[in-house]
Amino acid sequence: MSDAQASLTTTRDQLRAAIAALVPGGTERRYPGALRAKIARYATARLGQGASRAQVSAELGVSSPTLKRMVVAPSPRLRLVRVTEAGVTPLPAIRLVVRGPAGVTIEGLDVAGVAALLLALT
Repeated sequence: MSDAQASLTTTRDQLRAAIAALVPGGTERRYPGALRAKIARYATARLGQGASRAQVSAELGVSSPTLKRMVVAPSPRLRLVRVTEAGVTPLPAIRLVVRGPAGVTIEGLDVAGVAALLLALT
């Protein structure tokens, strides 16, 4: 066994022990960031040797989807954009028709005007 293989075997055993020591949190384990990084480095090395993700996940005792999330870099979901007021056209005032009880109808006022009228009448 070469030094590189012996090193990977030792790393695998250490990772299995660390993973086995984790306490499940609800329906899944919580992997600390440092452990996730070590798992990702190990998996990347093994995948580079030609092992499948299923083989690596079995070696470590981690599910294949979990291993995939640890190895694949997350894609950015949000990006910063600058919002400017240039080119913004104000909307024309909306004229309402409000029909109330007993045939009362209010026409031709905007929202603020209807609100002011209703406040004045109460």
